[in-house]
Amino acid sequence: MNRSDQIEFIRKHLLPLVDTEFKISSDNKPDDEFVEEAEILLAETYLDKGRGTVWWFLKVIVPLAVLDVLFQMSPQVYGLVISMVGTWFLLVESDIMGRFTIAGQATYTSGAIFGGGTHLDRDEAKRLAENTVATNIALVWLTAGFMFQILAVQLFGDTSVISTNLLSGASSVI
Repeated sequence: MNRSDQIEFIRKHLLPLVDTEFKISSDNKPDDEFVEEAEILLAETYLDKGRGTVWWFLKVIVPLAVLDVLFQMSPQVYGLVISMVGTWFLLVESDIMGRFTIAGQATYTSGAIFGGGTHLDRDEAKRLAENTVATNIALVWLTAGFMFQILAVQLFGDTSVISTNLLSGASSVI
């Protein structure tokens, strides 16, 4: 199946599944030409990103399997690492923007007919910057949490991370 056939397959079978019902008035209805162009771009992106996802999945699983052969590893580590990589893709690919992207998305043109100019929508730029910073902070916390879970599963097993449990009166040895 060549690229154009794959894109056509995605357009016919996948995109209808992900479309949401969008109620719009007849005044705001997008041109059919724009909808078709968006559909083609979306199908191409699914195809390209999908191929990359399979490649990244193999780049994660193969080293994990090698480590599992060399050192005994809990099966939970596989799920945690895959979840961590998925979280990174979700956050990095969708929300993290640099200064050039923020400036480009927050720029608008006004009064072009009368010699108007290009302006930066400061509120939009601020919103995009805040979104990026929040995403970066969340990414650090998620990574720390996943890493802690991986280490806890490998190092502590069924014992408690903190060896003395005051309320239960038990003390576990690590």
